[in-house]
This record gives sequence, structure tokens and C-alpha cells, in this order.
Amino acid sequence: MPVAKETEGYGDGSVAGMTHISPAQALPPVAGSAPTASITPPVPGKPSIYLQVGAFSDVANANRVADQLNRAGLGPVSVVETAIGGRSVRRVRVGPLADVDTADRVTDQIAGMGLPRPQVAVD
Repeated sequence: MPVAKETEGYGDGSVAGMTHISPAQALPPVAGSAPTASITPPVPGKPSIYLQVGAFSDVANANRVADQLNRAGLGPVSVVETAIGGRSVRRVRVGPLADVDTADRVTDQIAGMGLPRPQVAVD
């Protein structure tokens, strides 16, 4: 799975220089499964809504969760590598999502998969 890299993190969840993986670069959903979330391209000047499902020091764990999310067809999935406190971590995110209602619905679906409830990230 392609990994986008952040060039700088502030340690408080905010980032500078983050490059997102486009939906076309993410792993495709399993054949026959349709995404259930609304995918909307980012609008210049308008923040995008993402759900951060986890942050992993182990790349295999990040990829395993990303693969699970891709198979569920919840929307575009990205793995973003960043450094926090001198450690390299991979944030697994779903999005951008169309709106807050969609984010709430996808949050419930992710929790229903047995994964932790994701944190909302607005970029």
C-alpha cells in the first residue's frame, strides 16, 4: 500500500506538509463491494473530514487495518506516515467524507467491525 509522508508534525495532532493519497492510489475495495460513504473531492478553502482509525508504529499493523477498511468499502483509505516525539507512526484514515452525518454513520460502521471508534480529523 502506498504511504504518504508528512514532512513535519507538531505533536498536537496538527501537521504541516502532509501529502494525502488520492482515492485512485489507495487499494481498491474488494470486487463486488460498493463504497457506502459519499466520496467528495476536496473543495479549495473548505476543510475535509477524515476519520482516523488508528496510529501504528508497526507498518504491518497499519496495513492490516487499512486492508480491513478497504474491504469494507467505507470510502478512500490512506496511511500517512509522520514522526511524533521522534517516533515514526502511521495514521490510518478514511476520507475525505462528504459531511458530518456521513462521518457519524461511517464511525458506527467502523465500531461495528470491532475496531476502536475513530477520531475525527479535519484538514
